[in-house]
Amino acid sequence: MFVFIIKDLREERGITLKQLAEKTGLNKEYLKQLENNEIHDAPYSTLFKIASELGISVQNLYYTVEDYEKLRKEMHTHINKCGVNSKEAKRISCILDMLQNFMYK
Repeated sequence: MFVFIIKDLREERGITLKQLAEKTGLNKEYLKQLENNEIHDAPYSTLFKIASELGISVQNLYYTVEDYEKLRKEMHTHINKCGVNSKEAKRISCILDMLQNFMYK
């Protein structure tokens, strides 16, 4: 299983959901569902459109359960550097929670 990080990537680039929908030709509500990890079986063609607009490869749109340990270490690095309440640590913690849910389903 995997967890999409489309919303984080989109926001980092200063692109609104509406803009991404217009640029990709995808429905805004569908994109919102992808961003909220409510859909996990998007066609490759859809992921390719999103990745292209964000200037990345498709594989960079999501984390897999195999990334769990790497992310956990990254979160601890951010905690040590910026504190437990830092935006980065919280973001990674949310991703880890989602991945953990997939691991134990």
